[in-house]
Amino acid sequence: MGTMPGLGGLPGMGGAFNMPALGPAREQQESWQRLLQRGARCTQAQMQLSGQWNDIIERALRELGERLAPRLKSGTPPGSMKEVYDLWVESAERVYSQAARGADFVQAQAELTNALSQVRSAQRELVEGWTKQFDLPTRAEINSIHQQLRELKAALAGTRG
Repeated sequence: MGTMPGLGGLPGMGGAFNMPALGPAREQQESWQRLLQRGARCTQAQMQLSGQWNDIIERALRELGERLAPRLKSGTPPGSMKEVYDLWVESAERVYSQAARGADFVQAQAELTNALSQVRSAQRELVEGWTKQFDLPTRAEINSIHQQLRELKAALAGTRG
């Protein structure tokens, strides 16, 4: 069974979705291909941002160690776990506030946001195709009806008053 690289190895899907889209199911295959490509981009963006978070945690733990080391060496350990926790929170907040303004972190956040938007669009495209196949109203059609209803209500209110 084939798998699709970069997508967690979806068994049995690699072959069908790597082939050119042909035949009566061409549009559906293209929609699935777009969804899988956008899903792969989303996974990559999540991994990139996860790496940023790992760096933040690593630096925060290092800072916490640097703050606790002198106290431990002098024989005055923290009085409670709450004190250690408070030092951890202060360290983590300081490191995060620096990282959150950095270009790499901002870029990783933006890439993930854009990738998630594209996945959502691809999912919506698939659902719209399915609803048409089952002769159900699509989201676009319902939105259009809602807009027409708002316009009719506004026009009716204008004639009354």
